[in-house]
Amino acid sequence: MSLNTFYARIKSEKGSAVVEFVTLAIPLFIPIFIYLAAFGDISDKENTARVIVRESARAFATSRNDLTGNYLAHQVARVSAERMGLTEEEIKSMKLNIACSKFPCLSPRGRITVTLRIYSHLTHRFVEASAQEHITAWI
Repeated sequence: MSLNTFYARIKSEKGSAVVEFVTLAIPLFIPIFIYLAAFGDISDKENTARVIVRESARAFATSRNDLTGNYLAHQVARVSAERMGLTEEEIKSMKLNIACSKFPCLSPRGRITVTLRIYSHLTHRFVEASAQEHITAWI
């Protein structure tokens, strides 16, 4: 290969569009990928939290008394979180809050509201979900 041919190939703009795309477009896609990963994690945690809190509220509403219901709701939350694939750190960060419209909670026509809060270590955000159960008037 002669020196003139070598310089002609260097001056040629063949393949420069690929180089420009790589140098300009790829850095612009990185924030989009980060956003999509964070969005996917939060969306997954919200869905998981809704399932866990709904099952915990059911466990409380079907228990014999308030003390047993509180224990069962927390146990159901922990077991559900383990089975749904939450990490041990996320399980430890879970806060389950149970509020009742009447005392005792399992009174006729009562309403039980269970709220779950989970900290996502990937996105450093809290995810919160609530569920309600109504107690029938014929208890």
